[in-house]
Amino acid sequence: MAIINKKLAFEDIEPGNQYTDCTFTTSMQAVRVSDVTFHQCQFEQDNFGGSEWLDCPLC
Repeated sequence: MAIINKKLAFEDIEPGNQYTDCTFTTSMQAVRVSDVTFHQCQFEQDNFGGSEWLDCPLC
């Protein structure tokens, strides 16, 4: 598991990683995220209608 700490797009999220103190930019596509951990992250997007989140704990 890699620990990632930077500004990213949702499309850059890879399963199996831990994202710490990251900022995620807005996505114009449907958000589909699985098997990652978020720790103290910020999301610029506030509408997640139609998105899919599987096995993504928030710490």
